Amino acid sequence: MTLAVEKTTAGPSVVLSLAGRIRGADLAVLEAVLLDEINDGCRSLLVDLSSVDHLVGAALPKLVSTGRRLKGYGGRFAVAGPFRPEVRELFERADLANDLRIVATRRHGVQWLTQQGQLQSKAKLARELLAHGDEPASKVTVKKRRDLKRLSRLAARILNA
Repeated sequence: MTLAVEKTTAGPSVVLSLAGRIRGADLAVLEAVLLDEINDGCRSLLVDLSSVDHLVGAALPKLVSTGRRLKGYGGRFAVAGPFRPEVRELFERADLANDLRIVATRRHGVQWLTQQGQLQSKAKLARELLAHGDEPASKVTVKKRRDLKRLSRLAARILNA
C-alpha cells in the first residue's frame, strides 16, 4: 500500500494520520500535505506515523523542516507512534531527539500540543503585560487608565488561565 493521509482535528490541533509505505516517490506528496497545512494557517500539527509500515530516510528531513517552519511561526509540531519496528529503527539511527518532538501515541501528542498552546498563550499575555505594565502611577492619564484596566484584565487572564 502506498501513502495514505487522513486529516482530523483535535481541539486546536490538526492531526495527519499517515498509513502505508512512504517511499521516495511519495516525498513530494508528503511535503505538499505538510506545507498545505502550514499555508492554511495551521500552527499546531501532529503527524501520526503509527500505521506507517515503511518510511524512507529522506522523509525525516521533511518532518524536521516542517517542525522548524512551524516553530518559526510560533507553532508546535510533534510526531507520534507507536512506530512499527522498521520505522522505530530509522528514528533511532537518525537520533532526532533534539530536532523533533516524538511522542509515544497520538493521545500523548494531542495532550502535548494542547499544553504547549496553553503555555504559549500565557507567555504572550505575560509579555504584553510586561511591555506595558511599568508605568508610574504619577504619569497615568485618562487614556492610560483605560490601558491599565486592560492590563489588569490581562493579568487576571494570566492568573486564571
